[in-house]
Amino acid sequence: MKSETLNGILTFLLGVLVVVSVVLALRLVNLTRTTRSLNMKALVAQTYMVRAQSLYADAKAYNQQHPSPELTSILQSVQSKATKR
Repeated sequence: MKSETLNGILTFLLGVLVVVSVVLALRLVNLTRTTRSLNMKALVAQTYMVRAQSLYADAKAYNQQHPSPELTSILQSVQSKATKR
């Protein structure tokens, strides 16, 4: 009688641990997917930022060689927006 009760308790405990393990594994898979997705979005944002900085530098260099009041005002407005961030 004693061993049947102990056997039942241990079987129940094993079942609970299996369920908890499955839940934690599914949560880990979900967090991994979310992390990969966020990393890809950050990489894309960083690529756009580098391209924008390169375009700004090219426009600034062009404006130094061929001064234009319109381009100067655009570059100043972009620079002021970048410093506010």
